Amino acid sequence: MARTDERENLMKMIYQMSIQDDFSAAEYEKFTELQADSDITEYFINGYQAVSKYLDEIDERINTYSVKWKTSRLPKVDLAILRLSMAELYYLDDIPVSVSINEAVELAKKYSTEKSSGFINGVLGSAARELSK
Repeated sequence: MARTDERENLMKMIYQMSIQDDFSAAEYEKFTELQADSDITEYFINGYQAVSKYLDEIDERINTYSVKWKTSRLPKVDLAILRLSMAELYYLDDIPVSVSINEAVELAKKYSTEKSSGFINGVLGSAARELSK
């Protein structure tokens, strides 16, 4: 499975967990059991672990870099995309910042609105600038 497909699958799981407000290992197991035809890769496992372990910190960062929009008000799809990309930026060192941002924007274009893709690009761009300091 290509990294883009893995990222999309991981975003779907994060979305599902966000809807249920449950990032537990039990929910992870349920989701991965349904993915029997797909290989669960190290990227997928590490991405889930980063999001679940650092969820509060990730949400804090989203709240810091989003203007007038807090995580409680964001559409769940946009929130899932941002959570995944923030986890990549801060906790998964093997993913280039530009790749993470570009992939997040593409996911937003596919699953959300045109305005969402611009918003997500702005939030992640602000986080990336701060991260590079």
